[in-house]
Amino acid sequence: MPTVNPTTGELWVAFENFNTPDENQYLVVRSTDGGATFQGPFFVSTVFDVNYPRSGQNRLDCTARGQDAAAC
Repeated sequence: MPTVNPTTGELWVAFENFNTPDENQYLVVRSTDGGATFQGPFFVSTVFDVNYPRSGQNRLDCTARGQDAAAC
């Protein structure tokens, strides 16, 4: 969701990065020129979801999602 700082006029856009080998990431980008160019992305936080704990551990959710047990 885009957000504008009323004092500086900076435009910030937050999004979730799903293209990761483990947990997803919450990131933001910043524009100081009205959206013509952006800086970042800047890491905010890891997103923990139904895939936590990480791969390689006993994960009962793999079967429910139809994944091969060897991939979990």
